[in-house]
Amino acid sequence: MTRKKPFSYMESSCNTAKIINLKFGDLSLITLTRAPKVTEDVSLESSLLFKELLQTKLGTSILIDAHNSRYETAPKGELDGVKFNSQAARE
Repeated sequence: MTRKKPFSYMESSCNTAKIINLKFGDLSLITLTRAPKVTEDVSLESSLLFKELLQTKLGTSILIDAHNSRYETAPKGELDGVKFNSQAARE
C-alpha cells in the first residue's frame, strides 16, 4: 500500500509582508504578498536570497511573486519593487 504524502498550510507575516506555504509532501509552494499595498516585482538578487533561505528551511520550494496591481499614485517606495536589502525584502 502506498502512503499519501501529507499536506500542510502555514501562514506568516511581518509588518506589511505575508507569506503562505502550501506543503505537499516534500514540495513547498510559497506565495509572497504585501496586499493591499502595491508591490512590484521581486528583484533577481532578492529572489535568489529568498530561494536559498526557503530551500535551507523547507527543502524544495517554489516561490510565487503574488504582487498586487500597480497604480501610478502609489508611494514611490511601493513602486520600486522588492529590491535586495529594501524594507519590503527585510519584512
